[in-house]
Amino acid sequence: MKPTMFFSLAMIILGVGALVFKDMIYTNRKKIIDTGPIKAGTDTQKTKTG
Repeated sequence: MKPTMFFSLAMIILGVGALVFKDMIYTNRKKIIDTGPIKAGTDTQKTKTG
């Protein structure tokens, strides 16, 4: 399979996937404290609708 054909098929599959799965959920992680053995942070989940 030629590289351009592989790239084209991958882009088509990604495009169809983007149309099917319109909502995307991702998690944001933020460090608050990171000193030695003490570590603290927050996780925030966000939804991107399209």
